[in-house]
Amino acid sequence: MTAWILLVLTVGGAYLTYDAFRWSNSIKHAPFSAIASMWKGKLSHLNVTEQNQLKNRYASRLLGAGQLCWLFLVITLLLAVQTILAFAQ
Repeated sequence: MTAWILLVLTVGGAYLTYDAFRWSNSIKHAPFSAIASMWKGKLSHLNVTEQNQLKNRYASRLLGAGQLCWLFLVITLLLAVQTILAFAQ
């Protein structure tokens, strides 16, 4: 039973990882208004240079949305290893 639960969690983690990588790639092409909406419109006072810096930070693989991609990938790999070990027993 535990192996099957781990399998379901692994598949869910794999989907989250795929979706996070896909989302982080598309944020580079998103207009700044999409990023500002995450902050409930409190970024309208920023000038264009600051807006671009903020957008680049969220699009970065090392900061912002990129962290979620790698975090989900590590969790999915750990779940996959535990699933394989559970089925091997």
